[in-house]
Amino acid sequence: MLTSLLAATLNAALSVQVGDAAPPITATAWLNASDPKLTGQPVLVEFWGTWCGPCVAAMPHVQDLWTRYRDKGLAMAAISYEEPAVMQPFLDKHGYTMPAGSDPTKACIEAFGIESW
Repeated sequence: MLTSLLAATLNAALSVQVGDAAPPITATAWLNASDPKLTGQPVLVEFWGTWCGPCVAAMPHVQDLWTRYRDKGLAMAAISYEEPAVMQPFLDKHGYTMPAGSDPTKACIEAFGIESW
């Protein structure tokens, strides 16, 4: 019951509901990919920031998913509202190779209804 209530509450807060077509996954700049293919296949979208402790802790797992499943049809977009000049050194330092998008206008972030990390 509590799980159902929590899921209903979370779904009500999101602009994207289960069963809806996903909004376009956009970025003003892509890092580690020139133009990632983000349609017609499963896409894992990770919203993150270099300043976000839980995000930083999750990134090795996100990279692992990308490494393990990219050749099996999984696409990835790690979206941050930070500028490429902040994101790229972080990605390089940790050896992250998944496609990462810079969304400083928060167009993609807002389209997915992300309000906090």
